Amino acid sequence: MQADQYCRDKIAKPGSSYYYSLLYTPKNKVADVTAIYAYQEEITQSVLHCGDREIAQTKLNWWAEELQRCFNQKPQHPVSHALQAAIRNYMLPIEYFEELLDGARMRLAHDIYNSYDQMKLDCYRLGGAPSLLVTEILGYNDRSTQRFSEDLGIALQLTDNIHRLRMNTLQGNICIPLDEMQAHNIQPDDVLKKETPEKMKNLLTTQGQRARAHFKQAASHLLASEQRSQLPRIILGNLQIALLDTIESDGFRLTEHQVDLTPLRKFWIAWRTQLNPGHRLFQ
Repeated sequence: MQADQYCRDKIAKPGSSYYYSLLYTPKNKVADVTAIYAYQEEITQSVLHCGDREIAQTKLNWWAEELQRCFNQKPQHPVSHALQAAIRNYMLPIEYFEELLDGARMRLAHDIYNSYDQMKLDCYRLGGAPSLLVTEILGYNDRSTQRFSEDLGIALQLTDNIHRLRMNTLQGNICIPLDEMQAHNIQPDDVLKKETPEKMKNLLTTQGQRARAHFKQAASHLLASEQRSQLPRIILGNLQIALLDTIESDGFRLTEHQVDLTPLRKFWIAWRTQLNPGHRLFQ
């Protein structure tokens, strides 16, 4: 299987949010952007989809070595092969790739973070760093777009933490700060209960509000002249905002089931966004 096809199969299956974002990515940049997302997925899966911490650590150690091989033009993995063109064409810094690895190591080392200050670093590394890589590929003229990308990456990661709350908890990672759980009289085991008490809904509402605040902050950094180049990222943001809306409308019953957008709704949001990327940006 060719490297580019491996990456597409990894993250851009029809109906996925990435699929609709990539529909509106310039054709000459699709493969490079897809490779970044595939690398992000490989690293996060090494932790989130592995129940054995020792095996997960071994995988991350291998990827750390593979990253060095990748930048020395001696890749072994299909994703690393796919990254070669992006690294060469856009002079992507290794530091952002290493940040993502560090984020995965953080997640592996912590069942739960004591405070949001700790968790925010996790969100930057897992979400903000790869977001910055994609923005380098998409291109920009104003440095404020980097701030947009960083805040958007954090917002996307926070939303993903909410969306996958039960799944992450089953894998040993509770993505809600401990001090905020204690303030709402929530115990870690409560996340796995089959019913969602009001105090849990209140706690999850505050998590949703934080994600929205980062979306709003991201929007404040994006100039109108930069919106067209960042369209694929805006589409992802609008899809996650719609997901937050759906979760909220469902009453934040995330301990009971996982809520998703239908492919048709995703297509509609992506199509509507490309008509006017700046219209009600992330609202």
